Amino acid sequence: MRTRNILVEVIAALLIAMFAYASFMQLLHHHVFTGDINNQVFPNSTTPYLVWLIPMMGLLTAALLISKRTRKAGFYMSAGLLTIYTGYIILVLMKAFRYTPCSCAGVVEGFTWWEHFYFNLAFLVLSFAGIGLQRKISNDNKQPDWNYDNAIHKNITRV
Repeated sequence: MRTRNILVEVIAALLIAMFAYASFMQLLHHHVFTGDINNQVFPNSTTPYLVWLIPMMGLLTAALLISKRTRKAGFYMSAGLLTIYTGYIILVLMKAFRYTPCSCAGVVEGFTWWEHFYFNLAFLVLSFAGIGLQRKISNDNKQPDWNYDNAIHKNITRV
């Protein structure tokens, strides 16, 4: 059980670092990020919303992952966001759009679309691993109110 707790902490720390880094870079270089979003396949009318929504969702995800009380929600939000981002990358790689947008709006500047795909996939796997481990930890911490073995043990010790 201790190993699970350590793994959850490491996974959460990796996801926090990734989401916090990406979000802060998008906010610190807002004008560059705005241009990057304009180079994507989305209508430019959505840019004013996306340039704030994307980093805010990343920061919210990182914040949820910090506290043990909200970590489960953070893992689910991480998995959801990474599923959306990875799905978009798959569409780009499948040439589903009229043109191939630049991969400049991703987490690591200079990554190709394939590198972004593998990077996101690794963090998506970590998110699902975090969900599974968190679920096992929660189940381990639940003490049953009553079960057959406890009832027999109590009756034997009374005699």
